[in-house]
Amino acid sequence: MKKKILLLVLLFVSLISNAQDINALYKKAGKAVSLKNVTELKATANSLIKIAPENYVGYLYLAFTSCLENNISSAKKNIETAFNLNYLDASTFAIASYTSFLEGNLEESKKQMDFSYALVSYKNALNITLDDINWIEKATGKNCSQLKEFAKNASKNNPNNITNAQKLYACFTDWQKGNASKNEKDVLSYLSKKGNYGKTAIAVFKFLKAAFFYNNHKIDEAVTNIHQFIENSLVKNNPNLRYQVAKAYNYLSDNSALIFDHKNTLNEANNGLENVQGFITKDLELILLNTKLKALVGLNKRDEIISVANQLLEKAKNKKNSSFEAMANNTLGQLYANSVLPAERNKAFNYLQKAYNLAIKLNDKRLISDVSSNYSIALWQQNKKPEAIEIATKGIKIKKDLKDINGAQLLANNMGYMHYIAKDYNNAIKMFSEAISLSEKHLESANPEMQLALMNEYSSAYSGLIMTYKDTQNVEALFKIQDANRGRLLSKKLHQQAFSKNIIDVQNQLKEEDVLVYYSLLSPGEMVATVITKDKATIKYNFPIDSWLKIKKGIIGFVQKKPSSINNYLIKLDEDIIDKQLIRFKDKKQAFSTDDFSLFTSFTRELMEASEAKQITFLNNFLKQWYSFLIEPIESEILGKKNIIISGEKELNYLPFEAFINSKNQFLLQSHNVTYIPSATIWFKLNERNYSNSRNDLLAFGGATYNDPNTNSTGNLRNKTDYYSVKKELTSKVKTNKNNLSKELDALGYGGANYLPGTLREVENLQKIIPKAKVLVGNDMTESNIKMMNNSGELSNYKWVHIATHGFASDNIPELSGVMLTQNNGEKIKGEDTFLLAHEIEKLTLNADMVTLSACQTALGKIYGGEGINGLNSSLLLAGANNTLLSLWPVNDSGTMVLMTLVYQNMYLKNQTASVALSNAKRTMLSGKVGAGFKSVYMWAPFVLNGSGK
Repeated sequence: MKKKILLLVLLFVSLISNAQDINALYKKAGKAVSLKNVTELKATANSLIKIAPENYVGYLYLAFTSCLENNISSAKKNIETAFNLNYLDASTFAIASYTSFLEGNLEESKKQMDFSYALVSYKNALNITLDDINWIEKATGKNCSQLKEFAKNASKNNPNNITNAQKLYACFTDWQKGNASKNEKDVLSYLSKKGNYGKTAIAVFKFLKAAFFYNNHKIDEAVTNIHQFIENSLVKNNPNLRYQVAKAYNYLSDNSALIFDHKNTLNEANNGLENVQGFITKDLELILLNTKLKALVGLNKRDEIISVANQLLEKAKNKKNSSFEAMANNTLGQLYANSVLPAERNKAFNYLQKAYNLAIKLNDKRLISDVSSNYSIALWQQNKKPEAIEIATKGIKIKKDLKDINGAQLLANNMGYMHYIAKDYNNAIKMFSEAISLSEKHLESANPEMQLALMNEYSSAYSGLIMTYKDTQNVEALFKIQDANRGRLLSKKLHQQAFSKNIIDVQNQLKEEDVLVYYSLLSPGEMVATVITKDKATIKYNFPIDSWLKIKKGIIGFVQKKPSSINNYLIKLDEDIIDKQLIRFKDKKQAFSTDDFSLFTSFTRELMEASEAKQITFLNNFLKQWYSFLIEPIESEILGKKNIIISGEKELNYLPFEAFINSKNQFLLQSHNVTYIPSATIWFKLNERNYSNSRNDLLAFGGATYNDPNTNSTGNLRNKTDYYSVKKELTSKVKTNKNNLSKELDALGYGGANYLPGTLREVENLQKIIPKAKVLVGNDMTESNIKMMNNSGELSNYKWVHIATHGFASDNIPELSGVMLTQNNGEKIKGEDTFLLAHEIEKLTLNADMVTLSACQTALGKIYGGEGINGLNSSLLLAGANNTLLSLWPVNDSGTMVLMTLVYQNMYLKNQTASVALSNAKRTMLSGKVGAGFKSVYMWAPFVLNGSGK
């Protein structure tokens, strides 16, 4: 057995407090080898594994003793574990060679012995190897002459091995310091000549570099290389590299967690846990379980949170790891504290107290501050308010000292809510403002992708201030904080100073017939609105909890197929059946959840999209509830006003307000023109634009031809791993301004599509209205043509740009929002993917009063707190459009053609503004003048105008 084993400093192996014990065991093992004492060596190996399960040395010794005992299956099992824990070690390959020889696999034994000597970094290796083989020969009684020849030949075949191996290990020293290594090229060249073992070693070598770089905050480069490692064909399904793959997924899940990408985090943590199965680990499995738990919390998967938290708690106790035990208790406490079940709320305090006491015992400042966030709330709920404030205050200080701005922000936000609940508004404003200040500091250093994720996480503090200013009736402060948390990135990209507009600025911009309404959603079913007219600003509030609960028990209960016996039994509004138990909530507010509100929104959209006559009563009831909730409270302010300018948030961005119905069965559309804006700041910027009156009138595209539709909606992806891999690649390409995404689009199932004859008729109709319009159809409606027109400056010379085709938006992959253009071989040769996506649209130069995407769901995208919908609307406004006309659901071909014809007649022939033209077109359809079939909401409501309205 080799006496000199080079121990790599491997990641995820914790600093072991009993290092003296390990060193003593190394000495004991060395003595057992010199005395040829198999029993002692085996016992020492098992002791090493017990103390340091993620250190390969114990398994290596155990594999060797199994060779001495001629126990091939045990030797193979332990050598596989040793490979997993440290692939780049000469001793591991040497003992693998002994095992293969004893098994009779001479060819593999020879290759393994040769590669062992490629990694030897010390002298006298051959004598040590021959001594090992002689011991095996004596212990097993087998003739090992051929194995000795393998060793001698391997020594001869690797004359410069010590120099090369030392260069390899020197790279690790450089990388550990965060530096590049001058030896890297030599090592790669050397290993590339060593067959498949060498090529596999290169993959591991590059992964270790990525791991060191990740720990030194060179994240992007590290993540790219980690992905390459996982996808390497020599790594996939390699039983000797499962543990390294598990570590790779741990890095990826950690990176996804940093940007609050919960779905990716969960997927990668699951992959890591799958690969770590079967290994005795000290920390890695716990780390992955905890990361998975964080993802589940982010995704609000209640049952899975409980299951995984209890699994983590049990494993942490078994491994005597108090840190992860505290983390599991903290998560369970947080979950139960928010439960509607009284028994669970009572359990919450005990879990959080355990977590906090464990953190104090460990004197782990980061853990103490993490638990403080939830424990302070639990103390507050126990009416121990001074202690709650003290612990939260200490937690904030620790977070700031650790430069954990995100954690400090969360604690400050929690303290804000504590003060708010106690009606201590001054301190509530102080703490919410501190939380926002901390979040702004964090946002400054983040890239756009991270900013979106962070704004989503930080929106709670803005909601807290909104509630506080609503309660104190401070309309000026309320409007400022609402505007500060709307379209933030879009504002910055438009080169506009964010948060700069006040109510007087808005009033100066408004006309007498205008009213601007800023809606904010608080708890589910609760809203506050700032209503601004030319001479007045007021705060309106509505929380019609009884009507929400009646809807929940009636319509939602019916759709969810709750037994009528249950619905009849639940007479009281504050009762429900949860997990087959009758629950009485502590108040009505708690009885209407976020899920209930989201479900109501979804049902509304589904009913509008379906437009089935038999469901019209349901639809009208839903639209009346929305009117009652959002419009009725502001009726006195909008009376006599013709134009309503709306800035909504969250689910409100998915609804056409003009379709809401009042108690007299009239649509809001019948009395008002409705325009939407991301924020007042952006609205000001759009109104400041001054485009030339000499522009051409209309550029229209339609009648595109497509490849045959792909019947497989998920493309060629086999599983979630493939999906998230493609998502990562697509996101990476978009970030690096690569425009051809054919490979990723094909993989996701975005292939061809059915021809839309209505789009050709639509643009032909527009040309009849506007004879000088430029209309490009069929093979002229291409991605390359649009880019060519953009580069020549022609694209910027039109008042109106109209694209009629298939559209799409994805909330799972926000980068996948766009429109399909003509697909032909010519475009393929030019290197185009035939999809005009949001990031490409953003780079166009438009000077358009309005851009219309006459396609399905072009107004959708992913909703982010603090930004709104991140999709095509933002891209078009950035490109230079002052207004966008986009759709909220899959549109009807003939209905769209009628609507667009009416809109352009109103704008071109009647000189109406975009807002008036669209509203009048919808009224014409609603009236039945163009046919009874076009009167339904489904036909006229999907297209909404976002922008200046002019």
